[in-house]
Amino acid sequence: PPDIVVSSYVAGFASQGQEIEVFWGASPDGPQKGLYHLRLNREGQIVAESLALRDQGLDPAFRIDRQGVMHLIWQEEPSFNENRVYYATFDPQQRALGASSQIASFPAPLGVVARRPSLGLSQNDVYIFWSIERRGGGLTPPTAESYYLTFPLGQPEAAGKAEHVHIPGLNHPVYAQA
Repeated sequence: PPDIVVSSYVAGFASQGQEIEVFWGASPDGPQKGLYHLRLNREGQIVAESLALRDQGLDPAFRIDRQGVMHLIWQEEPSFNENRVYYATFDPQQRALGASSQIASFPAPLGVVARRPSLGLSQNDVYIFWSIERRGGGLTPPTAESYYLTFPLGQPEAAGKAEHVHIPGLNHPVYAQA
């Protein structure tokens, strides 16, 4: 809608490939913040108007598994300096979220930027990645860290503690045959 400031969105084909699912987050500072869904046909015409799914939500990502189940993640900023990552399945026919689960929480103080989380599916598991960037300032150099967690499909309560993704500091790491 023209009166809403969209801060982030993701679009992709529905499981049948005939329509386009769009999830978007309205700016938390705007008049109608939240996480929304709408559906387009292949010509870009709206076939299902924007529907509010949650009263908060930014940086959505979704994937569809082999059984046609849609998995959705997003971030929320419930208070200053705090970010949370949520997961839920989405029923495209009912246009409704399943039970949502907070699967990660991390601080994002002044000078730290949380990047959009990414979602991946394997045959049996869900993988969620995110990163934070410290812009630096004063005597503090800029840095970035990436994290991930995983859990079996449909079992977000089994998500363990977020693990650090080790990325070598070298621009060109040495590779060896294994």
